[in-house]
Amino acid sequence: MVVIHHKNTMKKLTLILSIILFSVQLFALTDTNKVNSIGLKTGFWKEKKDQLDWEGKYENGFKEGTWVGCHANGIIGNIEVYEKGKKNGIRVFIDQNGFYYLSENYLNDTLNGTVISYSSGGRLKNKTDYKMGKVHGYKRVYYTEGLLQEESAYVNDVRHGETKWFYQGGGVSVLYNYKNGLLDGVQKTFYKNGAINSEVKMVENVEEGEYLEYFEKGKLKIAGKYIAGKKEGPWKEFNEEGKLIKTENYKNGEVKK
Repeated sequence: MVVIHHKNTMKKLTLILSIILFSVQLFALTDTNKVNSIGLKTGFWKEKKDQLDWEGKYENGFKEGTWVGCHANGIIGNIEVYEKGKKNGIRVFIDQNGFYYLSENYLNDTLNGTVISYSSGGRLKNKTDYKMGKVHGYKRVYYTEGLLQEESAYVNDVRHGETKWFYQGGGVSVLYNYKNGLLDGVQKTFYKNGAINSEVKMVENVEEGEYLEYFEKGKLKIAGKYIAGKKEGPWKEFNEEGKLIKTENYKNGEVKK
């Protein structure tokens, strides 16, 4: 008996599995592993690949339609959909215990769409958008408890736009801005209570402009300026009452004597 364990199994997956169960019954009643008059695989075939026993259909030597791979214990381990020998559509992975842990989407043998992976407990692990083989859209990583750990915007396989990291209990800890894979724009860190910890502007991975750092209750702690990644001019430090306690003057990244 085929058993799939997952609380939030997609309707799409449920439909595919219904088709699979019908197909498996059909395979059992059909002659398999035939070739046509010119030696090309045709009709229903049974094959062994990657430790799985596969069943599916060939047309003129190319895989076509839904293919099912089963573990040695009979549990479905993999589902793939083909058009003219290339993966097109959803691809599903299930472990030997019947737990659904990964789904991918393909267009002409290339990842295209959202890839979703789950932990053994059924909680989200990763969720990544692809466009023709490259990460394009959002990449999300989750803590083992299922809460969001990281959310990053990507364009053509590189970070582009906001990337957020989250505390394990929730709330943003870091908010960085990227442009073509480089830190570019205002970069911020936060305390667990949501108050801002620090902020600085960066241009192509280099600090440029004002740097501000705060105490957890919101009072200014440090204020200074960067030029081309080096401290420049007066850098001031304050205590929690707002009193200036230290001033250092910088020139080209070094303290002026």
